[in-house]
Amino acid sequence: MGARRTTASRALTVLRALAACCLLASCTGVSGDQGGSGGRGVSGGQSTTASSAGTTVDPYGLLNAEVPALCDHSAGGRLINGSLPDAGAQGGRVSLRKDVLSAVTSASSSDVLAIGTDPSAAIAAAVSCEQQEGAARSERHMSWPDAVVVWDDAFNLVAWVDLSGTEGERGRINAIEISGTDMQIKWTYAGDGDQTTSSGTYSAQGHVDVAEHGRREPEDVSSTRGEDVVRSAISEASGRSGGASAPPPPDGVSPQAWQALTRVVELGVSFKVDKLVCEGGLSQGNAYKGESIGSLGKPVSCVVPLSNDEAMVFGLDLGGWNDYRISSAYASGVE
Repeated sequence: MGARRTTASRALTVLRALAACCLLASCTGVSGDQGGSGGRGVSGGQSTTASSAGTTVDPYGLLNAEVPALCDHSAGGRLINGSLPDAGAQGGRVSLRKDVLSAVTSASSSDVLAIGTDPSAAIAAAVSCEQQEGAARSERHMSWPDAVVVWDDAFNLVAWVDLSGTEGERGRINAIEISGTDMQIKWTYAGDGDQTTSSGTYSAQGHVDVAEHGRREPEDVSSTRGEDVVRSAISEASGRSGGASAPPPPDGVSPQAWQALTRVVELGVSFKVDKLVCEGGLSQGNAYKGESIGSLGKPVSCVVPLSNDEAMVFGLDLGGWNDYRISSAYASGVE
């Protein structure tokens, strides 16, 4: 009798385990539809419906959404698992950007995945693309600038912004916000002096009206290369009371740069801020009016003429969109 009970108990345990496995499979969709235009598309993914005022949309639909023709590919098409299976005769790739794909499949948030407030412009995301053959950019093994694509709440293609049509090169989307049919985007791009390995030292922003369908261009675009942080540091150093000990450096200014700034002020030398110029590229020892300027080795260098006919050079690091920090400074002729 004891053996029978033991056998029955073991059988019941096995049945419970099998039932739990079946329930787990049905909940996670492991055995369900893994592809096609209506499927989840990514094995083991998680569906999460996101809501904004007036809009409810499941970001998982992005995995199989339609995208336009980008980076000179002949045609767009419908994504499969977040990528376009045939990007054109030249090869290459069109896909949701990696951070967007990660946010969708992990049901997390991303600055480059935005839920709107109007069903006609319900969701927007960063899309990346590249060509591997036959295009000048691909010969340098460089991805093309990002695009932002907008869909309605049924994931019909509405509008898109292709940064290849904006100023500079290597445009990378940093943030997207959409309210109604007005979309705000922030991006970085490379300009004169930026190294080919750099993602760019310009920070730009603009808005896009997506009420009209098709390709759109950013409007009211503004850009910076760290000029504001330099002006602010100069203003703070120049405004301190004479004879007072130098206060600690403000946020975004290194102790060395702050010491150089306050020393210039102590000597009674003023800054010609209206002639401030910031440039990309590593400052590897330039000259100003015949005087040598030290090597700063920073991605952005800003030059400000001084009232004593010399100049001060600031070396800036870039931590992210519009996150410029003065890490070094040098004043030629000031001891």
